[in-house]
Amino acid sequence: MKSLIALGLAAMMAVGVVYAEPLDRDAVLRLARERSPAALIAGARVDEAAGALSSARAWAHNPQFEWESTQRETPGGSSRDRAWRVDQQLDLVGRGPRIGAARADLVAAGALRGEAVTEAMAGAVRAWLSAVHAGEQRALAAGGVSVHERLRATTVARHDAGETGALDVALATVALARARAGLAAARATELDALAELAALLQWDGEDLPTVAGELEWPAPPALAEVRAAALAHPALAALAADREAAAARRRG
Repeated sequence: MKSLIALGLAAMMAVGVVYAEPLDRDAVLRLARERSPAALIAGARVDEAAGALSSARAWAHNPQFEWESTQRETPGGSSRDRAWRVDQQLDLVGRGPRIGAARADLVAAGALRGEAVTEAMAGAVRAWLSAVHAGEQRALAAGGVSVHERLRATTVARHDAGETGALDVALATVALARARAGLAAARATELDALAELAALLQWDGEDLPTVAGELEWPAPPALAEVRAAALAHPALAALAADREAAAARRRG
Protein backbone atom coordinates (compact mmCIF):
# COMPACT_ATOMS: atom_id res chain seq x y z
CA MET A 1 0.00 0.00 0.00
CA LYS A 2 2.85 2.40 0.78
CA SER A 3 4.31 1.76 -2.67
CA LEU A 4 0.94 2.53 -4.28
CA ILE A 5 0.62 5.81 -2.38
CA ALA A 6 4.18 6.76 -3.32
CA LEU A 7 3.52 6.04 -6.99
CA GLY A 8 0.28 8.02 -6.88
CA LEU A 9 1.96 11.02 -5.25
CA ALA A 10 4.79 10.88 -7.77
CA ALA A 11 2.27 10.89 -10.60
CA MET A 12 0.48 13.85 -9.05
CA MET A 13 3.72 15.79 -8.75
CA ALA A 14 4.51 15.04 -12.38
CA VAL A 15 1.32 16.79 -13.48
CA GLY A 16 2.17 20.47 -13.65
CA VAL A 17 0.03 22.01 -16.36
CA VAL A 18 -1.63 25.31 -15.55
CA TYR A 19 -4.69 26.24 -17.58
CA ALA A 20 -5.03 29.93 -18.30
CA GLU A 21 -8.42 29.66 -19.99
CA PRO A 22 -11.67 29.17 -18.08
CA LEU A 23 -12.52 25.52 -17.56
CA ASP A 24 -15.48 24.19 -19.45
CA ARG A 25 -17.16 20.85 -18.76
CA ASP A 26 -14.93 18.86 -21.11
CA ALA A 27 -11.75 20.32 -19.63
CA VAL A 28 -12.94 19.50 -16.11
CA LEU A 29 -13.70 15.91 -17.07
CA ARG A 30 -10.29 15.54 -18.71
CA LEU A 31 -8.42 17.00 -15.74
CA ALA A 32 -10.35 14.86 -13.28
CA ARG A 33 -9.43 11.77 -15.25
CA GLU A 34 -5.75 12.79 -15.34
CA ARG A 35 -5.22 14.35 -11.90
CA SER A 36 -7.56 12.75 -9.41
CA PRO A 37 -5.53 11.25 -6.53
CA ALA A 38 -7.82 8.22 -6.36
CA ALA A 39 -7.51 7.65 -10.11
CA LEU A 40 -3.72 8.03 -10.02
CA ILE A 41 -3.35 5.59 -7.14
CA ALA A 42 -5.68 3.14 -8.88
CA GLY A 43 -3.58 3.51 -12.03
CA ALA A 44 -0.46 2.72 -10.01
CA ARG A 45 -2.24 -0.39 -8.73
CA VAL A 46 -2.88 -1.45 -12.33
CA ASP A 47 0.82 -1.03 -13.14
CA GLU A 48 1.76 -3.06 -10.08
CA ALA A 49 -0.68 -5.83 -11.05
CA ALA A 50 0.72 -5.84 -14.59
CA GLY A 51 4.22 -6.26 -13.16
CA ALA A 52 3.02 -9.12 -10.96
CA LEU A 53 1.54 -10.82 -14.02
CA SER A 54 4.84 -10.52 -15.88
CA SER A 55 6.64 -12.03 -12.89
CA ALA A 56 4.14 -14.88 -12.72
CA ARG A 57 4.72 -15.71 -16.36
CA ALA A 58 8.48 -15.98 -15.76
CA TRP A 59 10.12 -19.05 -14.25
CA ALA A 60 9.89 -18.69 -10.50
CA HIS A 61 13.12 -20.31 -9.33
CA ASN A 62 16.54 -20.89 -10.86
CA PRO A 63 18.75 -23.90 -9.95
CA GLN A 64 21.42 -23.19 -7.34
CA PHE A 65 24.79 -25.00 -7.45
CA GLU A 66 27.17 -25.18 -4.50
CA TRP A 67 30.73 -26.69 -4.54
CA GLU A 68 32.76 -27.35 -1.45
CA SER A 69 36.30 -28.77 -1.17
CA THR A 70 38.22 -29.37 2.05
CA GLN A 71 41.58 -30.99 2.90
CA ARG A 72 42.26 -32.78 6.16
CA GLU A 73 45.47 -34.04 7.70
CA THR A 74 45.32 -37.63 8.98
CA PRO A 75 47.97 -39.82 10.72
CA GLY A 76 48.52 -41.82 7.56
CA GLY A 77 48.78 -38.80 5.34
CA SER A 78 46.47 -36.22 4.01
CA SER A 79 43.05 -36.67 2.51
CA ARG A 80 40.84 -34.38 0.53
CA ASP A 81 37.06 -34.18 0.87
CA ARG A 82 34.99 -32.78 -1.90
CA ALA A 83 31.24 -32.15 -1.97
CA TRP A 84 28.83 -30.55 -4.37
CA ARG A 85 25.14 -29.82 -4.21
CA VAL A 86 22.44 -28.62 -6.63
CA ASP A 87 19.25 -27.09 -5.22
CA GLN A 88 16.07 -26.51 -7.17
CA GLN A 89 13.02 -25.13 -5.43
CA LEU A 90 9.77 -26.73 -6.51
CA ASP A 91 6.82 -24.65 -7.59
CA LEU A 92 4.08 -26.60 -5.86
CA VAL A 93 1.33 -24.23 -6.95
CA GLY A 94 2.23 -24.28 -10.63
CA ARG A 95 2.65 -21.52 -13.17
CA GLY A 96 -0.89 -21.83 -14.49
CA PRO A 97 -2.69 -20.98 -11.23
CA ARG A 98 -0.17 -18.25 -10.46
CA ILE A 99 -0.69 -16.67 -13.86
CA GLY A 100 -4.44 -16.98 -13.52
CA ALA A 101 -4.44 -15.32 -10.12
CA ALA A 102 -2.19 -12.51 -11.35
CA ARG A 103 -4.39 -12.01 -14.39
CA ALA A 104 -7.48 -11.83 -12.18
CA ASP A 105 -5.74 -9.23 -10.00
CA LEU A 106 -4.97 -7.17 -13.10
CA VAL A 107 -8.58 -7.32 -14.28
CA ALA A 108 -9.80 -6.34 -10.81
CA ALA A 109 -7.31 -3.47 -10.64
CA GLY A 110 -8.50 -2.22 -14.03
CA ALA A 111 -12.12 -2.32 -12.88
CA LEU A 112 -11.27 -0.44 -9.69
CA ARG A 113 -9.40 2.15 -11.71
CA GLY A 114 -12.42 2.63 -13.97
CA GLU A 115 -14.64 3.07 -10.93
CA ALA A 116 -12.22 5.55 -9.36
CA VAL A 117 -12.01 7.58 -12.58
CA THR A 118 -15.80 7.63 -12.94
CA GLU A 119 -16.29 8.80 -9.35
CA ALA A 120 -13.60 11.45 -9.76
CA MET A 121 -15.16 12.78 -12.96
CA ALA A 122 -18.63 12.83 -11.40
CA GLY A 123 -17.40 14.72 -8.33
CA ALA A 124 -15.45 17.22 -10.43
CA VAL A 125 -18.32 17.94 -12.78
CA ARG A 126 -20.67 18.45 -9.83
CA ALA A 127 -18.24 20.97 -8.39
CA TRP A 128 -17.98 22.61 -11.81
CA LEU A 129 -21.77 22.91 -12.10
CA SER A 130 -21.90 24.41 -8.61
CA ALA A 131 -19.20 26.91 -9.55
CA VAL A 132 -20.97 27.89 -12.77
CA HIS A 133 -24.26 28.33 -10.91
CA ALA A 134 -22.55 30.35 -8.17
CA GLY A 135 -20.91 32.54 -10.81
CA GLU A 136 -24.25 33.30 -12.41
CA GLN A 137 -25.75 34.07 -9.00
CA ARG A 138 -22.84 36.40 -8.28
CA ALA A 139 -23.32 38.16 -11.62
CA LEU A 140 -27.03 38.55 -10.88
CA ALA A 141 -26.24 39.97 -7.44
CA ALA A 142 -23.72 42.37 -8.98
CA GLY A 143 -26.41 43.60 -11.37
CA GLY A 144 -28.71 44.15 -8.40
CA VAL A 145 -26.06 46.22 -6.64
CA SER A 146 -25.64 48.37 -9.75
CA VAL A 147 -29.41 49.00 -9.91
CA HIS A 148 -29.62 49.93 -6.22
CA GLU A 149 -26.63 52.26 -6.54
CA ARG A 150 -28.41 54.15 -9.30
CA LEU A 151 -31.66 54.20 -7.33
CA ARG A 152 -29.93 55.61 -4.28
CA ALA A 153 -28.10 58.22 -6.35
CA THR A 154 -31.43 59.26 -7.88
CA THR A 155 -33.09 59.37 -4.45
CA VAL A 156 -30.29 61.50 -3.02
CA ALA A 157 -30.56 63.90 -5.98
CA ARG A 158 -34.32 64.19 -5.47
CA HIS A 159 -33.80 64.78 -1.75
CA ASP A 160 -31.30 67.53 -2.49
CA ALA A 161 -33.86 69.08 -4.85
CA GLY A 162 -36.52 68.96 -2.17
CA GLU A 163 -38.67 66.42 -4.02
CA THR A 164 -38.50 63.65 -1.40
CA GLY A 165 -37.75 63.18 2.26
CA ALA A 166 -34.91 61.71 4.26
CA LEU A 167 -36.88 58.48 4.80
CA ASP A 168 -36.66 57.60 1.11
CA VAL A 169 -32.92 58.19 1.19
CA ALA A 170 -32.61 55.90 4.24
CA LEU A 171 -34.68 53.19 2.57
CA ALA A 172 -32.56 53.37 -0.59
CA THR A 173 -29.40 53.19 1.51
CA VAL A 174 -30.66 50.10 3.35
CA ALA A 175 -31.66 48.45 0.07
CA LEU A 176 -28.21 49.13 -1.35
CA ALA A 177 -26.54 47.65 1.74
CA ARG A 178 -28.66 44.53 1.46
CA ALA A 179 -27.76 44.19 -2.21
CA ARG A 180 -24.07 44.51 -1.42
CA ALA A 181 -24.39 41.91 1.34
CA GLY A 182 -26.09 39.56 -1.13
CA LEU A 183 -23.25 40.12 -3.58
CA ALA A 184 -20.67 39.31 -0.89
CA ALA A 185 -22.53 36.12 0.04
CA ALA A 186 -22.79 35.08 -3.62
CA ARG A 187 -19.09 35.71 -4.11
CA ALA A 188 -18.25 33.64 -1.02
CA THR A 189 -20.37 30.77 -2.35
CA GLU A 190 -18.60 31.02 -5.69
CA LEU A 191 -15.18 30.95 -4.03
CA ASP A 192 -16.17 27.87 -2.02
CA ALA A 193 -17.25 26.08 -5.20
CA LEU A 194 -14.07 27.07 -7.02
CA ALA A 195 -11.92 25.95 -4.07
CA GLU A 196 -13.64 22.55 -4.04
CA LEU A 197 -13.10 22.22 -7.78
CA ALA A 198 -9.43 23.19 -7.40
CA ALA A 199 -8.96 20.53 -4.71
CA LEU A 200 -10.57 17.83 -6.83
CA LEU A 201 -8.45 18.73 -9.86
CA GLN A 202 -5.18 19.13 -7.92
CA TRP A 203 -5.03 22.70 -9.21
CA ASP A 204 -1.47 24.02 -9.10
CA GLY A 205 -2.05 27.61 -10.14
CA GLU A 206 -1.51 30.54 -7.81
CA ASP A 207 -5.13 31.65 -8.23
CA LEU A 208 -8.33 29.66 -8.18
CA PRO A 209 -9.54 28.37 -11.54
CA THR A 210 -12.25 30.11 -13.50
CA VAL A 211 -15.14 28.32 -15.12
CA ALA A 212 -17.20 28.83 -18.24
CA GLY A 213 -20.21 27.06 -19.65
CA GLU A 214 -23.96 26.76 -19.47
CA LEU A 215 -26.02 25.12 -16.74
CA GLU A 216 -27.24 22.36 -18.99
CA TRP A 217 -26.32 18.79 -19.75
CA PRO A 218 -26.49 17.02 -23.11
CA ALA A 219 -29.73 15.16 -23.64
CA PRO A 220 -29.46 11.38 -23.23
CA PRO A 221 -29.42 9.33 -26.43
CA ALA A 222 -32.49 7.55 -27.66
CA LEU A 223 -33.49 4.41 -25.79
CA ALA A 224 -32.97 2.25 -28.88
CA GLU A 225 -29.36 3.45 -29.17
CA VAL A 226 -28.75 2.74 -25.48
CA ARG A 227 -30.08 -0.80 -25.84
CA ALA A 228 -28.02 -1.41 -28.96
CA ALA A 229 -24.87 -0.18 -27.21
CA ALA A 230 -25.61 -2.41 -24.21
CA LEU A 231 -26.12 -5.47 -26.36
CA ALA A 232 -22.83 -4.78 -28.15
CA HIS A 233 -20.88 -4.57 -24.88
CA PRO A 234 -18.14 -7.25 -24.78
CA ALA A 235 -18.87 -8.17 -21.17
CA LEU A 236 -22.51 -8.91 -21.94
CA ALA A 237 -21.52 -10.93 -24.99
CA ALA A 238 -19.11 -12.99 -22.87
CA LEU A 239 -21.82 -13.50 -20.25
CA ALA A 240 -24.24 -14.75 -22.89
CA ALA A 241 -21.62 -17.16 -24.22
CA ASP A 242 -20.98 -18.48 -20.69
CA ARG A 243 -24.69 -19.03 -20.20
CA GLU A 244 -24.99 -20.95 -23.45
CA ALA A 245 -21.99 -23.10 -22.51
CA ALA A 246 -23.45 -23.82 -19.09
CA ALA A 247 -26.80 -24.78 -20.64
CA ALA A 248 -25.04 -27.10 -23.09
CA ARG A 249 -23.20 -28.82 -20.24
CA ARG A 250 -26.46 -29.34 -18.37
CA ARG A 251 -28.10 -30.84 -21.42
CA GLY A 252 -25.12 -33.13 -22.00
